[in-house]
Amino acid sequence: MNIYEYRPEKNLTRIFGVMIILISLAAALFFTPLIFPSVPFHWAFQLLGTVAVVAVIYLLTRYVAKSFVYAVIEDDGQLDFTVTELANGGKKVTTVCRVAIANITELHVFDMNDPEQKLREKEIWAEAHRESRKCYDYCHDIKTTPVCLIALEECGEPLLIKIAAEDRLCSLLGGEK
Repeated sequence: MNIYEYRPEKNLTRIFGVMIILISLAAALFFTPLIFPSVPFHWAFQLLGTVAVVAVIYLLTRYVAKSFVYAVIEDDGQLDFTVTELANGGKKVTTVCRVAIANITELHVFDMNDPEQKLREKEIWAEAHRESRKCYDYCHDIKTTPVCLIALEECGEPLLIKIAAEDRLCSLLGGEK
């Protein structure tokens, strides 16, 4: 039974802006050796152009084609937190994360517009990687603010989950610790 469900709104303006810049860069890199044949290292221009195209494909598949729905559900008297990924305009629905709320050890909410909080979030994320903790980013946008970092231990394995923060969802997950 769903207790609460939250689907963050996307702001595609920033993503499309970055994609336009990358596509323009790729076109410039691909056409430079054609326009100026005397330029050495044609392969370097093609390689960098290919990297820019790959970055566009990543942004398209990660941020434009997918959405996330966060939910708190009750199952057998226990509260679980789920993240569901929607693709193909909601035609393909996949639950990518389901953890018990009782297993949450820490919950931090950060305003990514505040440089100090942004730095602290990056420190926690980097520390989790150093500890070989599995880290999952389920944010819906390139620059999501505010973000919520959830540290937990599920089945004996330490995890760190990053989601878009929302007041009611964070209070259901354990409040602002």
